Amino acid sequence: MGADPLTMGLLAASIGTQAVGAISANNQAKTNAKQSKIDASASAERLRRQQAKALGKTRAAFGASGTQMAGTSLLVLQDEAAQAEQNRRLVLHEGDIQAKRYKAKGREAMYEAGGSILGSVAMFGAAGGFKKTP
Repeated sequence: MGADPLTMGLLAASIGTQAVGAISANNQAKTNAKQSKIDASASAERLRRQQAKALGKTRAAFGASGTQMAGTSLLVLQDEAAQAEQNRRLVLHEGDIQAKRYKAKGREAMYEAGGSILGSVAMFGAAGGFKKTP
């Protein structure tokens, strides 16, 4: 004699709910990961434009003061440009890291749900859910 139909139905519903929840969490994590890369790219582009303006102002200040673009003034400009590029790459790298964190959360949700589903299946079996009824 198996378990009552209500218990079996509740266990089956629990399994389905856990699976749907995990898939939903994983899909949301993937969406968040894509969005974090898009946001980082947009931030890096804004930063690039801001730094290009700042570099232009530095060039203009050198020009207005009569300083030639050689020697120390040229080294200053090169250093500013290198720092700007490093900052832009850092923003993109941080976006990649955030995307990886979101993806890891999605995988974690799937693994946790898998364990819960296995537990529910074991309970279903223990309750007689896999027995053939005459």
